[in-house]
Parts: sequence; structure tokens; C-alpha cells
Amino acid sequence: MAIFGGVIAPAGSSQARNINGTANLAGRTLNAWRQVSIDTVADLPYDGTLIDNSPITPAVPRAVTGQRACSFFDDFYNRIYLFPSPMRLGSVASDREEPLEIWSAFLDQQSLNAVSADLDNTVHLVYPDLPVLFAGLEIKVFTLDVSGEGLPEIDTSYSFTFQDGLSLDWTVTGTRVAIWTFAHNWQTGLRERLAWLTNVISSQTGVEQRRALRVGARRYFEVSGLLEGRDRRLFDMAVFDWGSRLWSLPMYHDVQWIGPLQAEALEIPCETENRELVVDGLVLLQGENARHHEVVTVREIHPDRIVARQPLEYDWPAGTKLYPMKTAQLVEPPEARRGHDDLAAFNAEFYLVEPYQDDRTITLPTYRGWPVLERQPQESGDLTSSFHRLRQFLDNQVGKPLSIDTAERAFPVMQQLWWMYGLQERSDFRGLMNLLNGRQKALWVPTWSADMIIVSSVNIGLDTVDIQHMNYSRHGLLQMGRRDIRVALKDGQVFYARVVGAAEVDADTERLQFESGLPAAFDPEDVYLVSWMVLSRCEQDEFEISHMADVEGAASSSLMFRGVRDEL
Repeated sequence: MAIFGGVIAPAGSSQARNINGTANLAGRTLNAWRQVSIDTVADLPYDGTLIDNSPITPAVPRAVTGQRACSFFDDFYNRIYLFPSPMRLGSVASDREEPLEIWSAFLDQQSLNAVSADLDNTVHLVYPDLPVLFAGLEIKVFTLDVSGEGLPEIDTSYSFTFQDGLSLDWTVTGTRVAIWTFAHNWQTGLRERLAWLTNVISSQTGVEQRRALRVGARRYFEVSGLLEGRDRRLFDMAVFDWGSRLWSLPMYHDVQWIGPLQAEALEIPCETENRELVVDGLVLLQGENARHHEVVTVREIHPDRIVARQPLEYDWPAGTKLYPMKTAQLVEPPEARRGHDDLAAFNAEFYLVEPYQDDRTITLPTYRGWPVLERQPQESGDLTSSFHRLRQFLDNQVGKPLSIDTAERAFPVMQQLWWMYGLQERSDFRGLMNLLNGRQKALWVPTWSADMIIVSSVNIGLDTVDIQHMNYSRHGLLQMGRRDIRVALKDGQVFYARVVGAAEVDADTERLQFESGLPAAFDPEDVYLVSWMVLSRCEQDEFEISHMADVEGAASSSLMFRGVRDEL
């Protein structure tokens, strides 16, 4: 055993105790560091004799049993990966090339010895000559060529055989669609229909349970066109052959004029906000006629451009039309009306196969936990209103008929006409439809009528107001649909209040009491409009939008609202 000289470090002048030390060290009790003076340390030897104890007798070996613990290494390595697997092509409208990445996650070299033959002659996998050697952790990229011509459904598979008998199967699926390239006739506009499905269960007292039965709305488009010459013959043959199969339909209302673009370009400058562009979706570039077009797949979407998966094949001049496309199917075979031997007009209705998944929203103020529809409807037409009652008629055709109002209350029904100008107003309207979700969701809807005339001045915090006599204290007091008001002042202020009491002052005046004080001071001449507000849901599950022009132009829609019980 070797002997080394050393010194004991002094504890310092205060001789502090080791408060962090252990009280027991191998059975020996050490209460404190031993106090050593400087003089004692100075007398200690600084060197010693080195004793050679070699050779050291080796330890006797012994066998220990155990097993290797698993780790994340075993989950990810020593195997082969295919990306993507399976490959879902989606809608195939033209020839495409898709990459297949093969990653050998082995640490040593691997060999790809065999690849099964193409089962579909319209789908071809391109790879190097076999065998293909993969170094440790190497990735190689093969190319899958897919033709736009062929059977409607693409469903094929490949088998990859590596060394040591390792075999992997890889499937490819997709759907071929025909391109609907025939121009829409905007003379009659473009009709779009969104159809939700809501199960409404109503009790005799008007309490409702409303359940949405569809994940999203079904979407329909009615298009029309006027075809002459070669375009008419193209239409005739396309519908004859592909009538019952899938089409890729341009969103005519979402058109943009772009260009110029050069062949081999990947980026297409365009607007993308509030547009119907989606990653892996199709877009159509169209020229002057149905024959001059190109379809590309969107790989990336940026605020000012889209990036295509494949380079453009052709040059495109300024004024080229860009349409987002959706997979659709004809509801019925289109009907063509012949003008003469080489001229025909047609109407066609399409059902979009892709689910309607629009995440646009609308920002609305809230009142008593429900949003308030603050947009005033268009008053250009005669808007209807009525009151729905849950009445049961008992009539045996002999005696006096009996009528019973089971809910003993009226449910106001109001029509609203919406006009939309520009992209933002259309986006807000789609946000409203998403909020309503057919007949499922409710919100406060003002009547937008002059339902009340205020005749007294109001101070801040005052909870009473005098109004022109209208028999409210007799007929409307505290009834659902006639107790919440919207007050709009001429300076733009808007506030809501609930009526909790009413009394007749004289033959010309009634006094209302509100649940809380009003937040503003105003005189009667400062009031622009006082309307009732009714908690309502849509009366229909289907919404129709009439596009008079593209998204930069005008569109209209009509909504029918029905009151629901607001005290639940």
C-alpha cells in the first residue's frame, strides 16, 4: 500500500463546526471537525516512503446474470421507414410526381434486394438498379409517377424486400377527377347552398333540445353556361363519359386575375386570406377557353402567394384566371338547351364531396351570455314577421273545435335580408353561418323596428324611463321576446337592457323599470332607434347565397329567425 504525506486543513480561527456533515460515518461518531492549531500542522512531515505492493492479486471473476434494458433507441432504430405510408394522393386531375422517402434506421449497411412490379400501369415507381445499398441511417428518395388518365379509383401497392428477409408493404390510393373547365354564365348569378341537419326535439312548453347531426354542412352549387362550337362538343363528350363520376369544380365566385407567370415557376403570387385555398388542394389556371388550362396542387400557402408541388408547364399571361377547386359530383345529369346546331345553354347542380370545414368566425357583442346580431338587415325588400304558437286543435268534425296553446307564449319569427359587398363582408356572413350551425345555436336578434318611443330624459344610472303609451303594461309585461331592448343613440352608442316592471302613467305615457341603471345620459331627441331583442335560432337548416359577382362584388342571402325560450 502506498503512503502519501499530507496536511490537515485548519478549521479557521473560529473553529466552526461542520453543520453539513453526517453524524454517523461507517459506524464512527464524528461530532465535529478536530481542532488543529497552525503549529501542529507545521510540525507534520511533508514527505514519506513509497511502498511498492505490486503485483496486485487480481479479483476472482464471477458470472452475473441479467438482461439489457430497453430504451427509446429500440423504438426508433434498427428498422426501415417509408414516408409517407400509405401515400394518399387525394384528387388527381393531371400527371403528378410524388416523392417516396426510404430511411434505413439501421446503424450498419442494409440492402434493398427486390421491389414488386407495378400493379397499375398508370402508376409507376422509379428507383435505382437493384440491389440498392443503404449506409447506416441513410435516406434515399424514390419517385412515384401518377398519370391523370386511367380508372377513377387508384388503389395499388408495392412490396419492398430487404436483406435478412425483411419485407415492407406500401399502398397508394387516390381518386381521379375530371376538370370542369366550362365558363360560368354570370348573367343569372351563381347560387350556393349550405345544408346543415339539426334534430330539434320540442316539448309542449317550447323547451327545445337541438342536436347537430352532421359534422359539417353539405354544399351545393348551381352553375350555368353558354357553349358554342368546339367547347359545346367538349362539354357533350365529357358529360357523356364522366357524368356519374367525380369532377374538380372551380369555385367561380373565388376567382382571381393573376400573371404573368413563366413555365417552370413554382410560386404563384395571389391573395390567400379568406380564400378557399387549402394545402394539397387543387387550383385551376384558365385562359380564354375551356381547352387552355392547367391544374396544379398546392404545397404551401403564404399571405401573398401559393407554392405548387410541381413546376408550371406553360407560360401564363397577365389576366389569367386562378380558381380554387373542390371535388364535386353532379346531382343530376345537366340539361342542355339547344339554340342551334352548334350552340347550347346548360344548367348543372353539383354536390361537393369534400366536407365543408370553414373556420371563419364573426365577432359579436354579448348580452346575458349570448351573442347579439348587431348587423342591420337590408331593407330594400318587404321583410316578413309573425308569431309562432304551439297550438293543438281537437276537432271531431261534429262539435265545437277546441284549440289549446300548450306553451302559452308567442315565439316571434323574423326575416332578415343580407347584402354582402366585398371579401370581408362575405367572410363575416360565413362566420355567422358557422356560429348558427343550422338550427342548433341561438343568439339575440333585434327586430330593427321602432318598437318603443322614449319621451323622457335619462340620467346615468337611472333605472326607469317614460315611453309613449303602447299598452305594454297590459299585453307585453315581462313576456319572453318583449322584455329585452336594444337602445341605439345617434352618436353611435348602443346598449342593452331588460325590462322588469311597467306601469301606466297616463293615457299617453307608460313607465318602464329596468333590471339595472342605464349606462348613458340622453334626451329623447338623441335616440336613433329602440328595438326589441329576441333570443332566436334559425328556422331553416339550409342557407342559400346568391353570388351576383365574384367575392369582390355583391352577394345576398335571406335568413329566417324564430324565437326560443331565453329563461332556461
